[in-house]
Amino acid sequence: VGFLQEDRAERSLDALRRLFSLVLQDVYLLSRTIAENIRLGNVSITDADVRGAAAEKDVRRISRRALRALRRYVRVYPFCRARFDLYFGMYQAAVRKDHFARRRWVRALRCAERSGLQLDAARARLLLAGQLPEGSQARAEHVRHARRNLDELGLRRLEGLEGFAGSWAGGTR
Repeated sequence: VGFLQEDRAERSLDALRRLFSLVLQDVYLLSRTIAENIRLGNVSITDADVRGAAAEKDVRRISRRALRALRRYVRVYPFCRARFDLYFGMYQAAVRKDHFARRRWVRALRCAERSGLQLDAARARLLLAGQLPEGSQARAEHVRHARRNLDELGLRRLEGLEGFAGSWAGGTR
Protein backbone atom coordinates (compact mmCIF):
# COMPACT_ATOMS: atom_id res chain seq x y z
CA VAL A 1 0.00 0.00 0.00
CA GLY A 2 2.97 2.27 0.59
CA PHE A 3 3.78 2.45 -3.11
CA LEU A 4 0.28 3.78 -3.76
CA GLN A 5 0.82 6.68 -1.38
CA GLU A 6 4.16 7.56 -2.97
CA ASP A 7 3.08 7.23 -6.59
CA ARG A 8 -0.51 8.39 -6.26
CA ALA A 9 0.15 11.85 -7.61
CA GLU A 10 2.20 10.54 -10.52
CA ARG A 11 -0.17 7.76 -11.68
CA SER A 12 -3.51 8.05 -13.38
CA LEU A 13 -6.54 6.23 -12.00
CA ASP A 14 -6.46 3.84 -14.98
CA ALA A 15 -2.81 3.01 -14.31
CA LEU A 16 -3.60 2.27 -10.66
CA ARG A 17 -6.53 0.04 -11.61
CA ARG A 18 -4.26 -2.00 -13.90
CA LEU A 19 -2.17 -2.91 -10.84
CA PHE A 20 -5.03 -4.90 -9.31
CA SER A 21 -7.02 -7.89 -10.44
CA LEU A 22 -9.97 -9.85 -9.15
CA VAL A 23 -9.98 -13.64 -9.12
CA LEU A 24 -13.37 -15.17 -8.41
CA GLN A 25 -13.45 -18.46 -6.57
CA ASP A 26 -16.27 -20.91 -6.94
CA VAL A 27 -18.06 -21.30 -3.63
CA TYR A 28 -17.91 -25.00 -2.74
CA LEU A 29 -20.52 -25.00 0.01
CA LEU A 30 -23.26 -23.38 -2.02
CA SER A 31 -22.58 -25.43 -5.13
CA ARG A 32 -23.72 -28.68 -3.47
CA THR A 33 -26.95 -29.83 -1.87
CA ILE A 34 -27.52 -29.06 1.79
CA ALA A 35 -27.22 -32.76 2.62
CA GLU A 36 -23.87 -33.02 0.79
CA ASN A 37 -22.61 -29.94 2.62
CA ILE A 38 -23.54 -31.41 6.00
CA ARG A 39 -21.86 -34.71 5.12
CA LEU A 40 -18.80 -33.03 3.59
CA GLY A 41 -17.57 -36.31 2.15
CA ASN A 42 -18.44 -38.46 5.18
CA VAL A 43 -20.81 -40.96 3.57
CA SER A 44 -21.38 -42.77 6.87
CA ILE A 45 -23.69 -39.96 8.04
CA THR A 46 -27.29 -41.19 7.67
CA ASP A 47 -30.20 -39.20 6.28
CA ALA A 48 -31.66 -38.99 9.80
CA ASP A 49 -28.39 -37.46 11.04
CA VAL A 50 -28.47 -34.96 8.17
CA ARG A 51 -32.05 -33.92 9.04
CA GLY A 52 -31.09 -33.52 12.69
CA ALA A 53 -28.06 -31.41 11.83
CA ALA A 54 -30.11 -29.27 9.44
CA ALA A 55 -32.72 -28.65 12.15
CA GLU A 56 -30.07 -27.89 14.76
CA LYS A 57 -28.16 -25.40 12.68
CA ASP A 58 -31.15 -23.76 11.02
CA VAL A 59 -29.78 -24.25 7.54
CA ARG A 60 -32.42 -22.05 5.93
CA ARG A 61 -31.46 -19.09 8.06
CA ILE A 62 -27.78 -19.60 7.31
CA SER A 63 -28.48 -20.00 3.59
CA ARG A 64 -30.56 -16.82 3.48
CA ARG A 65 -27.78 -14.97 5.26
CA ALA A 66 -25.22 -16.19 2.71
CA LEU A 67 -27.51 -15.14 -0.15
CA ARG A 68 -27.89 -11.66 1.34
CA ALA A 69 -24.10 -11.37 1.42
CA LEU A 70 -23.91 -12.50 -2.22
CA ARG A 71 -26.55 -9.95 -3.16
CA ARG A 72 -24.40 -7.19 -1.65
CA TYR A 73 -21.41 -8.56 -3.55
CA VAL A 74 -23.36 -8.36 -6.81
CA ARG A 75 -24.08 -4.69 -6.19
CA VAL A 76 -20.34 -4.03 -6.18
CA TYR A 77 -19.48 -6.52 -8.95
CA PRO A 78 -22.49 -6.65 -11.31
CA PHE A 79 -20.83 -9.24 -13.57
CA CYS A 80 -21.49 -11.78 -10.76
CA ARG A 81 -25.27 -11.50 -11.23
CA ALA A 82 -25.51 -14.82 -13.10
CA ARG A 83 -23.68 -16.69 -10.34
CA PHE A 84 -25.93 -15.13 -7.69
CA ASP A 85 -29.06 -16.20 -9.59
CA LEU A 86 -27.66 -19.74 -9.92
CA TYR A 87 -27.11 -20.01 -6.17
CA PHE A 88 -30.43 -18.37 -5.34
CA GLY A 89 -32.13 -20.91 -7.62
CA MET A 90 -30.31 -23.75 -5.84
CA TYR A 91 -31.60 -22.42 -2.54
CA GLN A 92 -35.14 -22.17 -3.91
CA ALA A 93 -34.93 -25.77 -5.15
CA ALA A 94 -33.62 -26.92 -1.76
CA VAL A 95 -36.65 -25.41 -0.01
CA ARG A 96 -38.96 -27.02 -2.59
CA LYS A 97 -39.86 -23.86 -4.52
CA ASP A 98 -39.11 -25.36 -7.91
CA HIS A 99 -41.04 -22.74 -9.90
CA PHE A 100 -38.98 -19.91 -8.36
CA ALA A 101 -35.78 -21.92 -8.84
CA ARG A 102 -36.51 -22.29 -12.58
CA ARG A 103 -37.15 -18.56 -12.89
CA ARG A 104 -33.79 -17.79 -11.24
CA TRP A 105 -31.97 -20.26 -13.48
CA VAL A 106 -33.56 -18.79 -16.61
CA ARG A 107 -32.51 -15.34 -15.41
CA ALA A 108 -28.97 -16.64 -14.72
CA LEU A 109 -28.83 -18.19 -18.19
CA ARG A 110 -29.86 -14.95 -19.90
CA CYS A 111 -27.38 -12.92 -17.86
CA ALA A 112 -24.55 -15.41 -18.45
CA GLU A 113 -25.16 -15.53 -22.20
CA ARG A 114 -25.32 -11.72 -22.40
CA SER A 115 -22.04 -11.46 -20.48
CA GLY A 116 -20.27 -14.32 -22.27
CA LEU A 117 -19.97 -16.39 -19.07
CA GLN A 118 -19.94 -19.87 -20.59
CA LEU A 119 -19.43 -21.79 -17.35
CA ASP A 120 -22.41 -20.11 -15.68
CA ALA A 121 -24.50 -20.62 -18.83
CA ALA A 122 -23.63 -24.34 -18.82
CA ARG A 123 -24.53 -24.63 -15.14
CA ALA A 124 -27.85 -22.89 -15.64
CA ARG A 125 -28.67 -25.11 -18.61
CA LEU A 126 -27.87 -28.31 -16.69
CA LEU A 127 -29.92 -27.18 -13.70
CA LEU A 128 -32.85 -26.38 -15.99
CA ALA A 129 -32.41 -29.72 -17.79
CA GLY A 130 -32.54 -31.52 -14.46
CA GLN A 131 -36.05 -30.20 -13.89
CA LEU A 132 -37.39 -31.29 -17.27
CA PRO A 133 -38.79 -34.73 -18.08
CA GLU A 134 -36.30 -37.40 -19.16
CA GLY A 135 -36.24 -37.69 -22.94
CA SER A 136 -37.93 -34.34 -23.61
CA GLN A 137 -36.68 -32.24 -26.49
CA ALA A 138 -36.16 -29.18 -24.25
CA ARG A 139 -34.00 -31.21 -21.85
CA ALA A 140 -31.89 -32.57 -24.72
CA GLU A 141 -31.48 -29.05 -26.10
CA HIS A 142 -30.27 -27.67 -22.75
CA VAL A 143 -27.79 -30.53 -22.39
CA ARG A 144 -26.54 -30.04 -25.96
CA HIS A 145 -25.93 -26.32 -25.37
CA ALA A 146 -24.27 -27.01 -22.02
CA ARG A 147 -21.95 -29.53 -23.70
CA ARG A 148 -21.02 -26.95 -26.29
CA ASN A 149 -20.27 -24.34 -23.60
CA LEU A 150 -18.14 -26.78 -21.62
CA ASP A 151 -16.33 -28.06 -24.71
CA GLU A 152 -15.40 -24.50 -25.63
CA LEU A 153 -13.91 -24.12 -22.15
CA GLY A 154 -12.09 -27.45 -22.44
CA LEU A 155 -14.09 -29.05 -19.60
CA ARG A 156 -15.33 -32.62 -19.76
CA ARG A 157 -17.75 -32.40 -16.84
CA LEU A 158 -19.17 -29.88 -14.42
CA GLU A 159 -18.34 -30.60 -10.76
CA GLY A 160 -21.42 -31.03 -8.60
CA LEU A 161 -23.81 -31.39 -11.53
CA GLU A 162 -22.59 -34.57 -13.16
CA GLY A 163 -25.77 -36.38 -12.09
CA PHE A 164 -27.98 -34.01 -14.07
CA ALA A 165 -29.03 -35.03 -17.52
CA GLY A 166 -27.55 -38.50 -17.45
CA SER A 167 -26.48 -38.26 -21.08
CA TRP A 168 -23.86 -35.72 -20.00
CA ALA A 169 -22.63 -37.77 -17.04
CA GLY A 170 -22.90 -41.02 -18.93
CA GLY A 171 -20.67 -39.73 -21.66
CA THR A 172 -22.66 -39.90 -24.86
CA ARG A 173 -20.39 -37.42 -26.57
